[in-house]
Amino acid sequence: MNTENNSPEEITTEVAPQGPGLLLRNEREKQGLSVEEIAARLNLRAHNINDIENETFDPKVSTTFIKGYLKAYARILGITEEQILSAYYRLGIAESKYAQMQSFSQRTQQEAHNNRLTWISYAIGAGLVGMLVWWWLQKASLEPATSEQLVNESVIVSDEAEVPTRSLPIAEQVSEDSEAVLPEEVPAQEPESVEGETELNSDEALETETTATPVATTPEPSNEADPSALEVGFTFSNDCWIKVTDADDKTLAIGVKEKGSTLSLTGKAPFKLTIGAPKAVEITYNNRTFDMTQFKAGKIARFELPEKE
Repeated sequence: MNTENNSPEEITTEVAPQGPGLLLRNEREKQGLSVEEIAARLNLRAHNINDIENETFDPKVSTTFIKGYLKAYARILGITEEQILSAYYRLGIAESKYAQMQSFSQRTQQEAHNNRLTWISYAIGAGLVGMLVWWWLQKASLEPATSEQLVNESVIVSDEAEVPTRSLPIAEQVSEDSEAVLPEEVPAQEPESVEGETELNSDEALETETTATPVATTPEPSNEADPSALEVGFTFSNDCWIKVTDADDKTLAIGVKEKGSTLSLTGKAPFKLTIGAPKAVEITYNNRTFDMTQFKAGKIARFELPEKE
């Protein structure tokens, strides 16, 4: 019986590379530390420590953070950074670009958000400018006079309302609206015949008639008042611009009336009034006071007197 003497074969066993998680867990158990103790010292949760030791790394987490956790864990156990990083590199995990992509995406979103805010700001600014221009145009159209005119002008009574008088002959002073009253003719009286007097010759009689002074009769004032006439009184507690016209569109007064002054106007009703500062004037007519509280302060008031019932 032949026996074969087979030489024993040398069996070589390849040892799998030890990863960082296994290295850390073995050292932790060797030092008798629990997962909770390591988690507390790293300010992490217990399941995060288990993920590190089991080498179940989240692909969404940057490799920079993973290496940072490994080095912090290794420092607690007394393992050098070179040793733990070398074990990590042996795993052959590719560098994660997710964090870079996420950062770029966030930056893009932030830029888009900033652009939207910029356009919204421009739109709001344009709207405010438009409203300001519109308000200015409305105010300019409502104001009857400029600020310079309001300061420099005094109340101007129109030429139609007041006409300066001058010395005129009696016949010219008669009102234009009434009929002119002519002097009555004085009949020539025949001189009585007196004894001893000589009769006036014809030339002397003509001279006496020519030099006679004409006498003008003054019309008696009428007792009947004009029913269309209206008298309006103004009392000003502050500077105020006014304009008053009568029924014939005749301007009775226009301009600025100063604080503390008064004004009385008479004309054909109805009056049309424009008051620049309604709160600065008190108006009376027909023995009654007109209610100025119905107008807002700072707004120009336009109305007629007497009020329409």
